[in-house]
Formats: sequence, C-alpha cells, structure tokens
Amino acid sequence: MFGSALPNRLLLDRAVVRMCCHCRRVRTVDGWEYETVPESLRVSHGICRACFESHYPEFCPAPCED
Repeated sequence: MFGSALPNRLLLDRAVVRMCCHCRRVRTVDGWEYETVPESLRVSHGICRACFESHYPEFCPAPCED
C-alpha cells in the first residue's frame, strides 16, 4: 500500500509521523503499516506493538494492547 494519500491515513501529531525504530513501519489510522513518507513531513521514532513484544519482552509479559 505504498504511495497512498498519506496525510489522510497517517496519524499526524502536529505534522510529525511516528516510525518504528526497528521495522520502519509508520503509524496510520489503520495501525502500523509500511508506507512511503513524503520529505515534507517530519519523522519521529517510536516502536510498534510487534517490535515492542519481540525486542522488549521483559517490559510486556502479557500481550500488549496498541
């Protein structure tokens, strides 16, 4: 689903897009997805639920909620 209408699909927090620091997926209205981010938007790091559970299981002993 690359190249979709990103401003409508991404969760923009003051024009900053959250990108998972492990898998590089971005936060959209539908969850974490692989999307191309336009250069005009600022990107900040975050971590998706799947990467959080796999890389930091000690902080999430039960399945985490997104």
